[in-house]
Amino acid sequence: DKPVRLNRGQTDPLDLRPRQKFDSVPVVSIPHSAFRIPHSAFRNQMVAPNTAKLTGPSPEARWTLSFASGYLDLGMLEKAEKEFAKLPPEEHHRPEALALAGRVLMARQKWEEALKLFAIGRVLYPDTSDFYVQAAIAYEKTERFLESKKMWELVPRPIRQSGLAHFNLARCEAKLGNLGA
Repeated sequence: DKPVRLNRGQTDPLDLRPRQKFDSVPVVSIPHSAFRIPHSAFRNQMVAPNTAKLTGPSPEARWTLSFASGYLDLGMLEKAEKEFAKLPPEEHHRPEALALAGRVLMARQKWEEALKLFAIGRVLYPDTSDFYVQAAIAYEKTERFLESKKMWELVPRPIRQSGLAHFNLARCEAKLGNLGA
């Protein structure tokens, strides 16, 4: 009983047909200046043309994001960035891609760049809690506890009503010296 290994792009574990090889995809690194696009330019160039189709990422993009996220979780930043670079440009505007790019910036301790990216994500996808949570963590890492508290207060409802938000709000209050709150 060996575990079934899925090929990249394969969505059904029972479909074991050989898939196209991805070895020919060029690996390029994404310059951090790419995250410094002004909000209006980003919205007009990347998001507006794609808002008509509200579908999720393609299966290939999901696999790429999954691999990049796994590498990032394991602390393999270079591999995560290389995997993220394989993501087609038309997929970069999706919330999953924006959140992952922000997590990579946080892992590189580029807090201000990550906060800018999370701000763009909050404007484009206000119901996606990941942008609020990650921004709160980034604010906390830069010892800006008031801003972190505000992010926890603004997080969308399901998270805001959870113990995670209450616990972190209490932590922020304690860091701000409000031990009675």
